[in-house]
Amino acid sequence: MCEAAERLTLCTCADPSAGEPDWVLERHDASRPASRRIGRALPPRFNAREQLCVDAIRAALTRGDCFDFDYAPREGDVLRLRARLVTDARQRRAVRFRFVGGEWTHDLSTSLSAWRQQMIEARRGRLG
Repeated sequence: MCEAAERLTLCTCADPSAGEPDWVLERHDASRPASRRIGRALPPRFNAREQLCVDAIRAALTRGDCFDFDYAPREGDVLRLRARLVTDARQRRAVRFRFVGGEWTHDLSTSLSAWRQQMIEARRGRLG
């Protein structure tokens, strides 16, 4: 995945019945209630090698040519991506990116973040 981050392609052409998607694009819906949750949640942790890959994916998103459809990010959009972050990884990791302040950021929020309850799915697909 890391080597491919420079040519990251997020395809919507995959068969929806083909199982869990590799990525999901979510949009903020202010009409949904933001619910506060009480508890403890640990933000995701990434080792140095994984973080390099996350940074490469973020850079590819910032270039703006990753989606196979016309897409202009809106403030608060979230991209959930499940990918192999290192070449020798056997399992895919979930990574979240959020469009804030006009750029994609690595989102380290947790399920306790109230705004996450207001997100709705906009698109989904497979890595191309």
